[in-house]
Amino acid sequence: LMYPSDYGYATNGGGIGRESCFSKELYNWDTDEYKSECANNDWLKPSSVYYWTLSPDTAYSDFTFSVYSGGCVVGNNVNGACGVAPVGYLLPSVTIYDGDGTFDNPYRLR
Repeated sequence: LMYPSDYGYATNGGGIGRESCFSKELYNWDTDEYKSECANNDWLKPSSVYYWTLSPDTAYSDFTFSVYSGGCVVGNNVNGACGVAPVGYLLPSVTIYDGDGTFDNPYRLR
């Protein structure tokens, strides 16, 4: 599972740039400018569900942070149904040597 920061770092920032997105709290990414520029240009943004993260919401013992399909990160009760977005980390030396990233021709790494 991802951390909320993984979601934040996955944006290209659209017209305002990544640095502007990084300066705004993830729970405020559902405001007009940040939703259209930061959240909607984030490749980890869920399309229709919440995604669980690994980070508990320390304000409530039965909550964890989730990435909401609206584009922000919110506290969510752990008894609710959420999707998952597995995240992997690659060494800088890993390269794509074949494929175009489609279902029929996935990337091949080495």
